[in-house]
Amino acid sequence: MVRKSDAAATVICFAFALAIGSTPLTAQTSQGPEQGTASAGTPRSTTAFPTVPPSVPYQQRPAAEHEVELLPDPLDLAPPLAPLGSNEQDDPNRLLRGPGILAPSLVNGFLGITQTNFIPPDPIIAAGPNHLLALVNSDFAIFQKDGTKLQQINARSWFGNVAPGNNAFDPKVFYDHFADRWVMTYLSTDLSTFSHILVSVSDDADPTGDWCNYVFRGDLNGSTPDSTLSDYQGAGFDNSAVYIVPNQFRLSDLSFRYVKLRIIPKAALYDTGCPAVPYTDFWDLRDPANLAAVVTVRPAHTFGTPGVEYLINDSPFVPGTFMTLWSLTNPLDPSPTLSAVNVPVTLRNPPPNADQLGGSSTLIDVGGPRVRNAVYRDGSIWTAHSVADASGEFARARYVRIDVTGPTVLEDVSFGNDDCWLYYPAITADVSNNMVMVYNQSCVDEYVGIRYTGRRPLDAALQPSVELKAGEANYVVAPGSPPRNRWGDYSGVAVDAAVTNHVWVFAEYAGSPEDTWSTWIGEVVASRLRGDVNADDAVDVADVVLLVDIILERVTPTEDDAAAANCNLDGALDIGDAVCLVNLILTPTSGPTLAAARPNDAPESVRLSEAAFDPVTGRRIVTLEAELGPDVAGLQARIGYDAARVRIGWPELGDAARGLVLETNDLGGELLLVLYARGGVFPARSGKTLVRLPVELSGDEETDPGLELRALKVADRSGTVRRPETGSATLTALPTRFRLGEPYPNPVGQAGTQIELEIPASIGPALSGGVVGASSGGPVRVVVEVFNVRGQKVRTVLAEELAPGQHSIRWDGRSDRGVRVGTGVYVLRLRAGTFVENRKLIVNQ
Repeated sequence: MVRKSDAAATVICFAFALAIGSTPLTAQTSQGPEQGTASAGTPRSTTAFPTVPPSVPYQQRPAAEHEVELLPDPLDLAPPLAPLGSNEQDDPNRLLRGPGILAPSLVNGFLGITQTNFIPPDPIIAAGPNHLLALVNSDFAIFQKDGTKLQQINARSWFGNVAPGNNAFDPKVFYDHFADRWVMTYLSTDLSTFSHILVSVSDDADPTGDWCNYVFRGDLNGSTPDSTLSDYQGAGFDNSAVYIVPNQFRLSDLSFRYVKLRIIPKAALYDTGCPAVPYTDFWDLRDPANLAAVVTVRPAHTFGTPGVEYLINDSPFVPGTFMTLWSLTNPLDPSPTLSAVNVPVTLRNPPPNADQLGGSSTLIDVGGPRVRNAVYRDGSIWTAHSVADASGEFARARYVRIDVTGPTVLEDVSFGNDDCWLYYPAITADVSNNMVMVYNQSCVDEYVGIRYTGRRPLDAALQPSVELKAGEANYVVAPGSPPRNRWGDYSGVAVDAAVTNHVWVFAEYAGSPEDTWSTWIGEVVASRLRGDVNADDAVDVADVVLLVDIILERVTPTEDDAAAANCNLDGALDIGDAVCLVNLILTPTSGPTLAAARPNDAPESVRLSEAAFDPVTGRRIVTLEAELGPDVAGLQARIGYDAARVRIGWPELGDAARGLVLETNDLGGELLLVLYARGGVFPARSGKTLVRLPVELSGDEETDPGLELRALKVADRSGTVRRPETGSATLTALPTRFRLGEPYPNPVGQAGTQIELEIPASIGPALSGGVVGASSGGPVRVVVEVFNVRGQKVRTVLAEELAPGQHSIRWDGRSDRGVRVGTGVYVLRLRAGTFVENRKLIVNQ
């Protein structure tokens, strides 16, 4: 597919330079170590910067890389572990906008950093005890975990105190849980004369406040100049040191040279006095079997104390048949040891560049098969990258887990679907080795969005994906010659330092209007199945019952319970989640889809009716009346009332809700109500009444306390929530005694007269006189008659049962025989049981 033109799509090859043949096979796998020292740093405080940085002119990220095709392995020394495509797993949620039954739980999601002056943004994230630190190429932002952005600072300005005129790019960040410090790194170069590795370290676990800023020269190997610049670095750490691992390019012609490993001991780097910092370099890292220069080596974020810092890179050949695992021991010694071994993996080919909904005049640059990050935990190193599917037409997100003691591959999965491209994955494992992987996805029918998946240790396969943020528009921003539609260059993932089974993800998506990027942040719990509200490792009716209790505020959920209960991923626990969960259980293999919901464009409304009496039961009834679309599968209401004056009886289903499930919780002043279908949608309605609420008023006040519909939501079958118009009900106070009102007009003319009656809700036994319903508040028999002055009955105006309340009747001035009565004085009488009340009437005809 092509956007804006029919030109053939250009495939941009992986950025790599091959050095095979330039070194004898007996050569070592790296040069070094050599020591060097960075000059003393300079203090920096976030308090010196505004909340939002000033705007600066648009620019591309500096690009040192030259695109060079990967070449075949000339020695064919490493057969693959398995053939091409044998590790592919299709994503069951390819076409789902709702989650699958095994999808990881989403706790929270919110907007990250919106488009700045840089392309691409290179989003990366770290999560501390109370804050998040999100970085892009131009800026970094400090967030609270509820999504509140505390500050956004321009990276150039931040490092301006140690590197004036810098052009900070390629951000990396982590929270060091060993030392409770934040570490940021950026790079800076003019592509011809200098190369800086910019490092910033916080003074404590709070990223707001004081830091130390440093400049490490990227053109030195130890203390020896080498006229190279650093690009696309990785940043890792363990309990001993910080590790920065960039690709190095010649300053003279920007040709690729090698990978460098810089070891920075924490003792000096974390000193809040910002002293000079020693470091140790290895450089010219080479494949241990073929002795080719490797590219893009990633140091691990290390959890635990294995006594080794592990690093990993993908094969420098095509097809790729192995990954290289590096082991660094004794990093703080003057002569640390760096060794490498190739680990056979499933054969892979580089991923093709990506298309999208609407097509692309220049395909999206997916960055080749370089590994993007690495994490070590409990004897395993995890990494992820993008690879081609077996057909070579589409790209998949692949992760590999290696047991470092073998080393042997434990897991190797290539995840995706036909018609889609998955790229820039980032991976981590939580405290229980639950894996989370976030990535970008675009499809022939989908803009570039963000999805994530996960796998628990005992899961048979990778969990179905969840859409964190959908792409909103087409994206083609391809300056340069040849043009490159830059994306990525990576995504961010981090384990929460305080809640260590939670994982934060951060990635780029195509925003709106077209050709605009933005970022989104999400908090994920991979240890809990989507919909497993009661944490019993199954999704069934017990979870529906507990979810309804949560919605009705009978139960307060834990944070993890709430994440699992948020079935429709909208961040609110409501009727949408109940409907989503019911349908998830009924259709576990596919989950709810948008196709299950019929669109509704007609106006919708739900209102409480005015109170009326049920003629059968004699109870006062308020009804919930609805005009809803045909796709509604659930309804949730919050009804407020004056608990001192109003009592609500047991709610009942109305004629329009037969077969539905009704659950309520009376909080005393608020009635919470949930109504949902047992799969499918509400039945075709012959009427409008969904729920009937028996009500009683207490006290002698005649003011109207009312019932207020304070909140209302309806959900379609996919769990999508909308809010119809609402209306509240009037509860007129009931009379406390019988009363015959003054007729009007009086004297009575040709048009007759209006007579007002009040019937009390209850009467004492002395007045009941055997009247049916008189002591229960139900209808009572009432007689209204007209007599002449001789005591003769002229007309029976009314003789029937009336419900308690106000009533209005009319006398037309005629007798029982239909003849107009003569001018004179008459008596109007009300009788109910033993109660009698008279009014004088004057007729003037």
